[in-house]
Amino acid sequence: MIQSITTQIDSNAPAVTVEIKGYAVLGAQLDSGAVVNLMTEYMMKALGLNHMEETPMSLRMVDQTQVKPAGLLKNVSAVVGGLEFKVDYLIVRPRTSKATFSILLRRPWLVQAKCVHDLHTGFITIGPKADRIQLQVSPNLTGKKSTIAEERE
Repeated sequence: MIQSITTQIDSNAPAVTVEIKGYAVLGAQLDSGAVVNLMTEYMMKALGLNHMEETPMSLRMVDQTQVKPAGLLKNVSAVVGGLEFKVDYLIVRPRTSKATFSILLRRPWLVQAKCVHDLHTGFITIGPKADRIQLQVSPNLTGKKSTIAEERE
């Protein structure tokens, strides 16, 4: 049996698939322009994550509005391209149900993954020196929706 959840994504953003708790989150966007990783509260709940901590932080969004995160998830096990990373996410509540992302992987993850993004070829290279891998980061996913799916045995 497959369980799925549909979310909106920005079809022009470089994106990867992130596996969290047995779910494959398609279209996790890569963004080197900000300093925190983000996840929507909807996605957090869909993934069954519930160990959120309070945070005093506030965020200034690209449209210059101030947003108070719902909380902070620490050390979430996330697999990208078969490599496991521990990721901290600020949890946000989008103002509308048409959020353009479910997960944003930003500079903290890009640095941890030792990510090199070749904009010309559309590939990223990630991982420690001995285990580096290349992934295609498609700016043109097959639509404007992504699906989380989990196979149950």
